[in-house]
Amino acid sequence: MKYTLSILTALLLMSFTPKEKNYRIIGQAKNAKEGEMVYLKVLDSNTHQFISLDSTPIHKEKFEFKGTAEKPLYSIIMLSEDNSDIIILEEGTIAVDLNTDNLDSYRILGTKNNEDLNSFYSKVKKYQKEAKEYQEKNQDALTSAIKDNDTITLRRLSNEFKEYVENINNTITTQVNEFPKSLTSAIVIYQRLQNNNIDIQEATSFYNNLNEDVKVTNLGQAIKNILERQQAAKIEVGTKVPTITGPSINEKTLALQDNLGKVTILHFWAPWCHSCHETLPKVKELNKKYKNKGLKIFSVGLTEDITDWKNTIDKEHLSWLHILDIQDYARQFGVRSIPTVFVLDKNGVVLDINHLEKNLDTLIEAQLSK
Repeated sequence: MKYTLSILTALLLMSFTPKEKNYRIIGQAKNAKEGEMVYLKVLDSNTHQFISLDSTPIHKEKFEFKGTAEKPLYSIIMLSEDNSDIIILEEGTIAVDLNTDNLDSYRILGTKNNEDLNSFYSKVKKYQKEAKEYQEKNQDALTSAIKDNDTITLRRLSNEFKEYVENINNTITTQVNEFPKSLTSAIVIYQRLQNNNIDIQEATSFYNNLNEDVKVTNLGQAIKNILERQQAAKIEVGTKVPTITGPSINEKTLALQDNLGKVTILHFWAPWCHSCHETLPKVKELNKKYKNKGLKIFSVGLTEDITDWKNTIDKEHLSWLHILDIQDYARQFGVRSIPTVFVLDKNGVVLDINHLEKNLDTLIEAQLSK
């Protein structure tokens, strides 16, 4: 009797022991050096850094990982800092094919979330390729239009390019709206938040629409943490802007708070931005019209090409204050697209936020008359 009870107890314990959700990664690394290391890193939802999980050497251009993931884990598989790709660690067998000579060669398939992500990226990359081909084909025309201040050509090129951007945006929006159970939708939200090209209200709406199974993953928690932080630090009309400093074209440090006028236009832009070049005549006109009456313009350049930034300022005769955004102020200010301007009063309080799509004269004149 005691023996029978022991068996029943064992069977009951087995019945209530949750099955481990194991993954197995089978990798092929073409042209890899013998013994070269492959690393698995998992996103930390609080620090937003990828932390080491596992590593293995490549042997005869092959490698393998095994592990357990109770929930899908947003991770990366990497050979080096500049040679990595996203992988979702989840139950099942995951096939990874990569070529060490081609950083865009990763193919990660085999489980649902990895298959979904691969399908989504294939669509986006197709449109990105078309956009890049258009840019390359029309680069000379763009350069000439900028040089000649040919606003008609600039507007045409901008409108044509926007069609390619809309194809990408529509693919992204469809993914997030129609597939709330897919981890790919969460990846889209997270990457757009990281790249600072989504409004916090829109991101919150997308996040709220996600399935609970997605929200409890490390990626879902990471999105939640970003949204909570941005809500707490949101800059809007009526907010006093935080301190902004950066290197000027003369490599001297400039601070916005030391250069406030009766009215100040805080202008986020970039020399590579078509729409920015379209609106520069409007900024120049405002500067010419009001600079002797108390208006100041403080431009923040979003670019890594310092030479291009300086050359554009010189060629376009942008005769106001400029700094480079080396401290990611655009993200802090919630700038999703450029140009974006914050119109500030004499104390640095935000009066208006726009993209130079409307007339600012009335607002500026009202402040200057005080």
